[in-house]
Amino acid sequence: MSQSFENMTYTGRDGISRQSTNLDYTEKTKVATATRLTPEELAQLLEGQESFRRSLIERVLAIPASLAGSVYEPFINRFPEERKLEWNAAMIADPGMPLDLLRNMVTILENRYEQFPK
Repeated sequence: MSQSFENMTYTGRDGISRQSTNLDYTEKTKVATATRLTPEELAQLLEGQESFRRSLIERVLAIPASLAGSVYEPFINRFPEERKLEWNAAMIADPGMPLDLLRNMVTILENRYEQFPK
């Protein structure tokens, strides 16, 4: 059990300065572990993350680009002469694309696709 001490100074109604110590006996949550990942565990973790990224990219490219709307306009290639929209696959598959943006993109597009009449 860990304790934390907090010294408090205050002035009472009579104008005299007083000091007290507050003890906190609540149990603290430990955030970090003392063990490090082995190179094999780290490689497995990175491979899992890369596999997840690839699956998100495949899911985005499987949905028609016309459902993207104005939010994801930069990720679309427009061909007005052919009246066609396509995903900019190179931009979506870029390794610098944040994973959370890609995940949010998949969620929004799949929800729109479910509402789209088939």
